Amino acid sequence: MITYETLWLWAVLVFGASSKRIWELGGKRLHIEEFVRRVARNEVEGLTPHEIENVKNIKLSQAEKILEECEDRGQKVICIDRVEYPIKLKDIPDPPLLLFYRGNIDLLKCGSAIAVTGARKHSDYSKRVCEDICCELADQRVTLITGFAGGIDRLVNETVLRHGGKTVGVLATHLDAAGSSIDRELCEKLSKNGLVITEHCPALKLPNNAVRRNRLSVGMSDGVLFIEASMKSHGLNNQEHAVRQGKPVFVIPPGDILDERYFGQRELMRKGAIPVFEAEDIIGRLDRRAEYGVFQPMGEVIRREKEPAKTNRRSKAQSRVQRDRLPVLPQRIKPAVIKDPLKPKKPKKPIMQVEDYTKLTAADAICKALEGEPLIANDIAGVTKLDIMTVLSELTLLEIRGRVEKLAGGYYRLI
Repeated sequence: MITYETLWLWAVLVFGASSKRIWELGGKRLHIEEFVRRVARNEVEGLTPHEIENVKNIKLSQAEKILEECEDRGQKVICIDRVEYPIKLKDIPDPPLLLFYRGNIDLLKCGSAIAVTGARKHSDYSKRVCEDICCELADQRVTLITGFAGGIDRLVNETVLRHGGKTVGVLATHLDAAGSSIDRELCEKLSKNGLVITEHCPALKLPNNAVRRNRLSVGMSDGVLFIEASMKSHGLNNQEHAVRQGKPVFVIPPGDILDERYFGQRELMRKGAIPVFEAEDIIGRLDRRAEYGVFQPMGEVIRREKEPAKTNRRSKAQSRVQRDRLPVLPQRIKPAVIKDPLKPKKPKKPIMQVEDYTKLTAADAICKALEGEPLIANDIAGVTKLDIMTVLSELTLLEIRGRVEKLAGGYYRLI
């Protein structure tokens, strides 16, 4: 039976996986049935000789056979037209046409998610920090996404699985290409208790492409956390994707500012990345962005504010015990907040109502949104309810006209 997955897979076989060609030829809003029909009739302009040859030789029956083989291997396939497709991925510049996965894809729909990246050969300092932060984020129901590349990536997946949290591995190859026995074992664990996912079809023997893979791990998340990175780290590419997609960049401060292993983190902090000393530095940021309508609330989250300073400082173990005693609130109930009685209350900043923006032009609405603190493009789109592409184009024009200024980390402010 010919399904949407069959048609999309045929297009992948013709134009290649992880390829921008289909979006270039058909446009962002293409209808797959009409696109396949036009391609088969040679009505699409700009096809290369190689692509024309593929159209002649590749049949829909081949795509159907590959999907049957995936089902036999325990792989599930979902196309971009399905409601189950991760909605965050649809907003990136070149979303994958198909996703091949094992496990629970609903992990990409519930609550917040953070993409975590780091060195393959990490320091002891990074290992301790990674395990501590990951456990705290897992306690707050945050899904942790990695590139399944060993080192910090493997440490994140294993730590969260042991802790009973939610974690996802995004592969740079097809699902059955995991090399070492350790990777295959971890892949099996993720398939049962998490999610392992890729855009690569098992029928296409493509080389590992971590740079292209990074756009997916960032696209599935609400922000990126750097645990350890040198200036030569390929993981720094995640920062470029985050800025392009309008998502915040978090970074663990270097363990030693003179150690080359942490020079990438120094550079990220210079560019405006948000330093992270505990999980609350991430959760608080995501909670604040959720208030503007950019992200869905995390649900069962207990926000804690620091208590007043005391002369006898509690140990880390005591603090963890105290935190674990906090009650878990049911979903949809307003999270409890432990307030500092000595801290003066700050007046709440009024948030402009959505209907007010509808009476303004796109440029005026963006300027109105920037009257407060600096915002990134995704935040502006959430506040004004404008399309992200409209926001980006208007910001460029406003920057040329001298009305807004672009800051480090992809933030904009009104001049």
